[in-house]
Amino acid sequence: MKVVLLLSSLVAFLPLILTNDDLFDPQVVPYILKEKLISIIGNKLGDTECGTDLKILVTDLYGVNLWAVKMWDASGKLPAGILSGNSHLTGNYDFCLTIKEHVHGRTIEGQYCTFTLVSSNSTTKSQLKRVINEVARQRDVFDYVFENTALLGICLPKSCTAADLTRLATQVQELSFRFDDKYCQYRDKPVESYGIDSYVFCFFGIVISAVLASTAYDVYLRSTKPKQSTVFRVFSLYTNTKSLFSTTPDNDRLTVLYGIRVLTMAWIILAHLVSIKSVSISSNTFYTIQWSRFLSSSFVEAVTYAFDTFFAISGLLVTYVHLKYSEKIRISLSMFYTYRILRLGPALFATVLIYTSVLKHLGEGPLWPYFVDAVTARSCGGTWWATLLFVSNYFTSNSQCITQAWYLSVDTQLHILAPLFLFSIGKYPRQVVKAIICIFMASMFYSFIATLVKNLEFVTMLGFSTDSVEYLHFSTLARLPSWLVGVVFGYFIYHSSCNNTKIPNRINNILWTISLSTMVVLVLSTTIFLRKYHTLLFSAIFNAFARPLWATAVCFIVFSCTKGCGGLVHKFLSHPVFAVLDRLTYCMYLVHGVIVFLIVGRRRYPTHFGDLQNFLDFWGTYALSLIFGTFLCLVFEMPLLSIMKFLRRIKMGQETKDRK
Repeated sequence: MKVVLLLSSLVAFLPLILTNDDLFDPQVVPYILKEKLISIIGNKLGDTECGTDLKILVTDLYGVNLWAVKMWDASGKLPAGILSGNSHLTGNYDFCLTIKEHVHGRTIEGQYCTFTLVSSNSTTKSQLKRVINEVARQRDVFDYVFENTALLGICLPKSCTAADLTRLATQVQELSFRFDDKYCQYRDKPVESYGIDSYVFCFFGIVISAVLASTAYDVYLRSTKPKQSTVFRVFSLYTNTKSLFSTTPDNDRLTVLYGIRVLTMAWIILAHLVSIKSVSISSNTFYTIQWSRFLSSSFVEAVTYAFDTFFAISGLLVTYVHLKYSEKIRISLSMFYTYRILRLGPALFATVLIYTSVLKHLGEGPLWPYFVDAVTARSCGGTWWATLLFVSNYFTSNSQCITQAWYLSVDTQLHILAPLFLFSIGKYPRQVVKAIICIFMASMFYSFIATLVKNLEFVTMLGFSTDSVEYLHFSTLARLPSWLVGVVFGYFIYHSSCNNTKIPNRINNILWTISLSTMVVLVLSTTIFLRKYHTLLFSAIFNAFARPLWATAVCFIVFSCTKGCGGLVHKFLSHPVFAVLDRLTYCMYLVHGVIVFLIVGRRRYPTHFGDLQNFLDFWGTYALSLIFGTFLCLVFEMPLLSIMKFLRRIKMGQETKDRK
């Protein structure tokens, strides 16, 4: 630590020293320091290329040669605000990579390496830990900030490897460094390939070529044979764009779902962005820890209810749509499951390929190798198949290829169970409802017992423990009650469509008040309860009842709107703009993780974490997710939807002929 402080102090005065060559005195940089550094390099690295280049660097830095000063200037130094959590010494990444100098018969190029910095001396560590924890007013903050996230960026000659740096770092007794070659970057460094990258790019090239060919064919047919219908037009951007941006509702009774899904998707994007930023480099890391106790964080902390909204809507729709179409056509199990796979599979498959082979080519910067390593090497390299088979929720979040795909896995598993209720609820409604109630109570009991046995806390976004994620957040059983609430309401909505009876105004107003109050209380309670002591039993009761209550409140709002009792809320949520955006929610859900990685992972310097900055970053993330989601939807999702509609019309026409 003393060495770093000394060198940083020297660098702080270099700009003043270099302002006038006449004022510069070589004695300002102690000669003994230069000789000591050269001696250390010689002892640790000998006459290796790295050792030779580092000796030249030290000599020319002492001589104030511009290229050496640039390399030192591009390296990270102790920043202001360490006691507020600014533990990231990133330096200047882009400046480092521009350095290239022919000196002493050698060509020295700049290489930027990012590595973790941890205090290893017990005395120094304990003293620093006591000061940091006192300043932050929270226990174990030192371990969280400095042991896990403290980064140092340094500009070194390209010839140096992680092994060279490791040997050199053994000289510093009070510090421990962790080096890795994959976190060192230089100009034109080849991106690590996994062997399938070329095939992935060929695949995307073929798909885009097919889309362009289909579009050209579609335009040609419209100008020559406008009434001719053919399956080869399903990939046409012209046709699919018209369908995508049509404001005609797909379902006249459930238009309220458009706005609910769009707003819920925005909620999830905001929460994921803030959660990634909170563990990324920031100049006020301690504030990010304290921020989770502020009421302004409630919306982010309580994002788990956004997923329960989607689960409730999923159960509602699968019941309502099945009952509606079963009157017109006979729905088989194979048809039921095939539609699901074709609906979700293509866009999900394309996203897995993007995460595996494309994402790593889209960015650079001090943090970028860490993001790429976390997403591609450690995750998609081994669990891509789990994502495509919809079982990724049984893996930890760090080992999932697409982290947010856990929701698709849980929802698909619930979809597989749906026929147990759907194919019998029409004939035996009472028995099915009783069975649903029993399963509902059992799944709530699971959340209650899991919280007690595993000693779990409230389910929050920024305070997830590994056990909380495994047993409550990713668990199909824990999410089952919200989905079952949707199933029951879907049945009621379908059968209530046969009559125009409205809910009495007084009862409707009371239920609206209860529903909205419940939702507000649940959102705020997550933060409020974290501030105060509460027993484990209280946590267990909360985790068991909170999600079903939220799902019930959401489903009542949908039910009330379908009965014409939603008023201005119904008009707002059913706006035609939401009808367009709703068609993009699935693809936006898939790609928004890529956008968050690009926005946060490409940053060069620590940024200030705050509500206003989060708000501004959210709109950028949302806009880019909308753009990329539109592309994914037009190329991979809508063509398959068009094919399914084409086959459905053929099947319905064939069954009509058979009945005649």
